[in-house]
Amino acid sequence: MQRLACLLAVVLLAPAAPLVCPAAALAQEHPDLAPNAALHYWRVWQTRGFQTDEGKKLSEMAGAQYQISDASWVPDEALTKALVSQQEFVDGLINASKLEGCDWGVAYDEGINALLPHLGLLRSSARILGSDARRLLVAGKPDEAAGRVAAMFRVAAHARTDQVMISSLVSVAVAVAAADETQVLASSGKLTEAGRAEILLALSRFDATDPFQMKASIDTERRIFLVWIGTTAKGPTAGADLIKTMGTFEGPDNHYNDSPVKSMDESALRKAVADASPFYYDVAAIWDQPDAAARLKVITDRLEKGEYGELAKLVVPAVGRAFKTTIKGQARIAATIGLLKGTVPADPRSQPAK
Repeated sequence: MQRLACLLAVVLLAPAAPLVCPAAALAQEHPDLAPNAALHYWRVWQTRGFQTDEGKKLSEMAGAQYQISDASWVPDEALTKALVSQQEFVDGLINASKLEGCDWGVAYDEGINALLPHLGLLRSSARILGSDARRLLVAGKPDEAAGRVAAMFRVAAHARTDQVMISSLVSVAVAVAAADETQVLASSGKLTEAGRAEILLALSRFDATDPFQMKASIDTERRIFLVWIGTTAKGPTAGADLIKTMGTFEGPDNHYNDSPVKSMDESALRKAVADASPFYYDVAAIWDQPDAAARLKVITDRLEKGEYGELAKLVVPAVGRAFKTTIKGQARIAATIGLLKGTVPADPRSQPAK
């Protein structure tokens, strides 16, 4: 109460001044009150976006039409009209993306039952931003288009904060889409210095070593699956109960039913957890090494041979695919930075529609 009274006093007694970004200003003065971007996204989605009839229609249209890899694509008349009428929604997404901290409140303690509903909404938001960027470029507003592309990169950065592998993969997908839009802007010859600077600033949120938090997600995956299994699997039917839970995500014909894990009791399952745990540590240890691809192949071969136990075969993530996706994403980030700084030429195949 005392802190709130002090804040009110500051607001009431401070001299009048233009308020450019209240949330950012408050965070600077009082770090413990820093805004959570996730809450801002949810508020925009609920009040202006996907829970409204207009927002649902816009999302469906953008999802059906948006062509990331086609530089000549532009929104048709109906989508253009929907985008123009939903600029309050678009502005809300941009403002949410500008906030730094982002905690989606994932219930990690629920293990494989933890839900990540924001990931699909972030991808839909990125498609809307990308569609609006194309609309604005054709309309002769390249700086506003660049603002949408910068927001896409920031959305990608917010997608990875769960430090869960699927979230990191979504982060890569959105970042690659934003990189494609940057190519379109650069190839148009309309990208201004202001637009270039805004996109580069957004790209500064991605560090060079683990830009999509993929390596960090490996340990989170271990905790989500193995720690949760180790603390919830009980009694003589521990393995069968686990298989039943996992099967809810696969349907009645899921492959889990054929696993030896199904017959494990609590003691055997706890041993299986101990056997599987080194897989995560081994992968994390080589993830950012120069010969990581080759060493990862060795680890996945050992996995298939059963060296990490039967449970590992069921629950460990597809690290090979994730690694390849990460390398692709890192390359696109680096190429986009080079393009904006003038060290990499624009792709001539990315000429936008006139």
